[in-house]
Amino acid sequence: MKTNPGASLLAWRLLLVAAAGLSACGGGGGSGPAASSAGSGEPPGVGSPPPPPPPSPAPAPSPAPSPAPSPAPSPAPSPAPAPSPPAPPGGGTSGITITKDYVMAFHACSATDCGSPSNHFTYLAESSDLTNWTIVSGWTAYQGSVPDVIQKGTNLYIFNPGTVRKLDLVAGTLGPSRPVAIRTADGVQVRFVDPSPILDGAGKVALFYLDSTSVPVGVDPAGCVSYPCAKNFGSAVEVEGSDMTEFTAAPGFRATVNISSGTASDPDIFAGAAADGYVMYISKGNNIEVWTSASLAGTYSLQTTVMNKGGVPAGFHDGTQYWFFGALNQGSGKNIVAYKSGSIPGLTSAPASYTLTPGSFPSLGNSARLVDSPGILRVIR
Repeated sequence: MKTNPGASLLAWRLLLVAAAGLSACGGGGGSGPAASSAGSGEPPGVGSPPPPPPPSPAPAPSPAPSPAPSPAPSPAPSPAPAPSPPAPPGGGTSGITITKDYVMAFHACSATDCGSPSNHFTYLAESSDLTNWTIVSGWTAYQGSVPDVIQKGTNLYIFNPGTVRKLDLVAGTLGPSRPVAIRTADGVQVRFVDPSPILDGAGKVALFYLDSTSVPVGVDPAGCVSYPCAKNFGSAVEVEGSDMTEFTAAPGFRATVNISSGTASDPDIFAGAAADGYVMYISKGNNIEVWTSASLAGTYSLQTTVMNKGGVPAGFHDGTQYWFFGALNQGSGKNIVAYKSGSIPGLTSAPASYTLTPGSFPSLGNSARLVDSPGILRVIR
């Protein structure tokens, strides 16, 4: 049976129209695989390629690896300590024995490196006659310049600029270095150098010194910022109970030295003959000025100048005559030269009694040394 061709054509067109409408509405105009499949009127898998498989889920991110612990930093090596100056021979701070009547504190230094006080070492020698000297048994030198020594009770006190050490004569021990302060009665600090101690009439230690309060730090207190100038020498009395670490300055100055060149420094105080009262030596290069006063804390008057007998002096009166010890530059270096005389003026012409060289002290351990700045004391037992 044949069909009606018109009816078939109409039906085909209707199908096309219907197909067009489905295509226009399917998937909201999408162009993906679902829209193409619906518009074709064919089931999936018939006449079209199969849809791609759904994407695999992204793998969960792996946790970031924990950083390996850094090793603890090694501590930086400590710097090597600066080498200490060679220690002179001796037995340390104990086992010190003094058996003779006189002691002399002095400093020694290398002949090639003596310019700085930091290279000076303090020694203690003893003698029974003020002529033959040996280093005290058990003594070990310590860093310190221009020493002087005094006794109070059973202790010796060795002063260096700004410090003091105590030597217990019974125990034979030398204590540590301690700072020394001088203040006025109002508590004002006094700057000073070159201390020289003496016992006063009340049994207290009086400390004579070169006052450096008005001298700028870093300037040699023995000289002038501009010449001429005046150098003032004062004294102070120990504060009871301070064990020689605190002193109260006496009013005024014991002596004022006017200089137009060079220096004035290093006072040395000691009791002279009864007629002379107290004697203070003041160093001016290789010359020594001799000042005296009837009272320890009085005003001193210039008596004479000992020419070219050595500087940085020490004086002593043994009840009969004066002893003078000075440091003098000689052909072999700087040595301690001793003179003795029946009177102060006689020192100007007194011949040298002897000279102490580094060779006079074999236990210094080094002949290439200079000896300087003596301080003399009679030991009371």
